[in-house]
Amino acid sequence: MDEESDEELEDRDKVLEPCVQSSSSTEDEDDAEETEVAFRATRARDLSNFLNFTGPPNGINRSAAPAINAESSPFSIFILFFRQVFQIILSESKCYFHQYMSSRTTGTSAHPSDITIEEMYTFFGLLIQMGHDQRHSLKDYWSREEQYCTPFYSNVMARDCFFHILHFLHFENNDNPPNHVDPDYDILWKIRKIFDILNNKFCELYNPTEQLAVDEVIVLYKGRVVFQHYIPAHSTGSEAFTALDFQRKTTAVSYVFAAEANKEHVVFLQEV
Repeated sequence: MDEESDEELEDRDKVLEPCVQSSSSTEDEDDAEETEVAFRATRARDLSNFLNFTGPPNGINRSAAPAINAESSPFSIFILFFRQVFQIILSESKCYFHQYMSSRTTGTSAHPSDITIEEMYTFFGLLIQMGHDQRHSLKDYWSREEQYCTPFYSNVMARDCFFHILHFLHFENNDNPPNHVDPDYDILWKIRKIFDILNNKFCELYNPTEQLAVDEVIVLYKGRVVFQHYIPAHSTGSEAFTALDFQRKTTAVSYVFAAEANKEHVVFLQEV
């Protein structure tokens, strides 16, 4: 290829020069426009319309819980929310036991049917403790073998008593189930009463701050439920939504399980 002469190079530079100047001029104009937008005076309509938070004083509702103070034990605060729940569980578990016994023609239970509220408290206390001391099976907690023996569990509750409560643990009366073909059929009817009580207690006993957020919670569960979700990292579980109070670090202001129907999500968001 023949090399270009000096004259041809000069002519080409003259042709390209206006284009370079034009491009530079365009960039200057863009910079001027950006500067004008960035530094112009703020107008009244630019301000967001923030609503003032006019809720009651946040924290524990002192009128609903006058006995709670800084020296109160964690159990005394816990029982404010769950006392009525435990009463319902005790009543329905007894009812289910009698229904079971009346359906049998022979045989009797080795444990008396009159479970006390103290035993129900102890049962759930053991369940919480077992979460910190996981073993292969429930029977291992009462094992007398040297590598498993932990006197705490047998001293707190007998093994047969624990399994009796676990076998008949119930939250709703099976004799009055809702109609499955009803358009308003509640898929969570067996535990709906418990969650309604907890939500009412959250609203009654605790006033959240202004900073709330709705978060998704996964409850690991391997049983058979129609609203079960597959979680790649944790096998399977049930999906739930909870309102979090950021300022008070409260993990649940209102708590509702997400069922198969989409209306569950709508109702929860309206309540929050």
